[in-house]
Amino acid sequence: MARTQKQADVLAGNNYHEKYKMPAERKRVYKAFCDHVASGLSMTCFPECSEPTMRLMMSKYPNELCPTMLEEAKRKAVAKLERIGIDASMGEIKNHASNTWKMIMMNKAGWTQKHSIETDNIEQRDALLAKIESKIDQRLKKENKKGDA
Repeated sequence: MARTQKQADVLAGNNYHEKYKMPAERKRVYKAFCDHVASGLSMTCFPECSEPTMRLMMSKYPNELCPTMLEEAKRKAVAKLERIGIDASMGEIKNHASNTWKMIMMNKAGWTQKHSIETDNIEQRDALLAKIESKIDQRLKKENKKGDA
């Protein structure tokens, strides 16, 4: 995979990450970075600095820039995108481009063409399937009530 110039510069030992000299500046840009990711945007399009610069800053200042904050932001982004898919599948989003959404989920959440529930515990699998069926039933009942009103 080809590296961008910024990635190559970081690996070559530049000091872009030193642009933010004070802890308050680093915390501010890190929070902005995490908010950016949580909104559903990729780390590569953050305007203030590149992803490799941010990662280098995180590794150099681990006491200031908590990695769990970034992991939480990633989970929020996937949850937001999954909510869009659920709402669209229930008809709550008109003219939803499902193929586009599917591609986004494949890229963001690591989805593949085939989904499977893998577990050695049959009871656990059955409980999960029952929960999914129940949620679908609840949504359909809700939709039917809206249609009757």
